[in-house]
Amino acid sequence: MSIIGWPGVETARFLGQDKSKNEHARQRNEYILQKMNNLSKQKRKVKYVTMVAYVDENQKEYIVKGEIEGYISTTIRGENGFGFDEIFELENGKTLAELSKQEKNQISSRKIALEQLREKICR
Repeated sequence: MSIIGWPGVETARFLGQDKSKNEHARQRNEYILQKMNNLSKQKRKVKYVTMVAYVDENQKEYIVKGEIEGYISTTIRGENGFGFDEIFELENGKTLAELSKQEKNQISSRKIALEQLREKICR
């Protein structure tokens, strides 16, 4: 199995379309942990990427990207968040699901992208 790019853009559906809803996130996360069981931390690198595109009333286009990097944890941890938050481990050793909503919102790739968009639009 090639890990690079896996599971990729079909992340929510890689176990099948019927498993794409957030109610199946735990099952997807368990599958990922099982597949990555014997991999070192360095081979568990992961990042969330958010792209935002905006076209203003003058047809000026803005495209920005926000990223946060971390690792796929070795265990499921945390009760907050959704999706892959319980297996997305930050450099500080906490998963996104172990952070409060406020803490997560301060570092999210969405926030980073939207701040970049605001900077470009408000120049």
